[in-house]
Amino acid sequence: MTQHPEKIQSIDGYKFIRNALKLYPEEAGKIWVKISDYFIRLGEFDQAREMLEESIESVDNAKDFGIIFSAYVKFSE
Repeated sequence: MTQHPEKIQSIDGYKFIRNALKLYPEEAGKIWVKISDYFIRLGEFDQAREMLEESIESVDNAKDFGIIFSAYVKFSE
């Protein structure tokens, strides 16, 4: 879904991926990065940045923070 979001028409990809945060909280860092990747591939860069900023504020462990911060730095470059 995050690889080809433009091809997904039947469901709201953002809500689907975001729901994974509730189902797999131990993978929060990776899921947040996938959400931002979803918006990047759609060309919605402001939304991708907002997701990365929201995720940095919401994670509660160093592992997830590191994953998200690395993605944010790469996105900013």
